[in-house]
Amino acid sequence: MASQREDGVRWCPDCVKAEPIIDGFLEKCSLTKKAHLIVVDLEKSYLRDPTNPYYTSEKFCLRKVPTLMSWKGTTKLEEEDCMSESLLKNLFQSVL
Repeated sequence: MASQREDGVRWCPDCVKAEPIIDGFLEKCSLTKKAHLIVVDLEKSYLRDPTNPYYTSEKFCLRKVPTLMSWKGTTKLEEEDCMSESLLKNLFQSVL
């Protein structure tokens, strides 16, 4: 997720739109296994820095925000895909 500006709003419009959808999805779904959601707030300049570890990591290869990914799998949702309940369900199917 994009970090928040001084006014409390995230700098990324897609993050602003996706956050309540993701939160609502997680509140209404029934997890059958233990899962952890790790949120990393990124400054815009840091996200664009090609030396940041999220950018250079083969595991993460983070280029866009918001991004949701499964730690074990290769499934990744980026930007507007994070606003789709059907895609969220597919991503979280291993713990639903």
